[in-house]
Amino acid sequence: MEYQYLIKAVDHAPFIIIILGLMIAWHGYYARWLLISYGILETLDHLIHLEIRSWLTHFYIMNSLIIIVFMFPILLRRPIALFIFRKTGREYFAIVGNRQGLSKYEVIILWLMASTAVVNFITWIEVICYKYWIIDYVYIKFHFRDYYMVSVHLVTLAAMYSYSFYTFISKSQIKKVHR
Repeated sequence: MEYQYLIKAVDHAPFIIIILGLMIAWHGYYARWLLISYGILETLDHLIHLEIRSWLTHFYIMNSLIIIVFMFPILLRRPIALFIFRKTGREYFAIVGNRQGLSKYEVIILWLMASTAVVNFITWIEVICYKYWIIDYVYIKFHFRDYYMVSVHLVTLAAMYSYSFYTFISKSQIKKVHR
């Protein structure tokens, strides 16, 4: 199939979304935190992707672990930001670290990432079972996983872009109220 080009385009789309999102929502501390930290993790993911892809059997469990690491900037925002604030003294990190709740966009992104981690874990179990002749065919790996990952990746990018617009619009609404 020619869907490999689509998968490659989707793999590189986060960088475009991150740059556009940062241009739109630079004034929003929390959106900026999410986009910059996601950009750092996405860069690291691209650097190690070829090596991990060569792990035929354990690629899927490693992918699950990487997705869990992608959840850290949201789940551990407070301790990470306050740690950086103590080391650098930058007020930005104190503002980000003092936020208590999650936005609906962050919750959606967490759910999407958690679902991809679960699908990767199930695919890893399926591949292990196939490797040791417990099952005869890896249905999830061949017919479900790749399509699901691309779909969820696109929805996650849409959620991040929507979060950027939400930050931009909400900041504009605040300015109108104070005028």
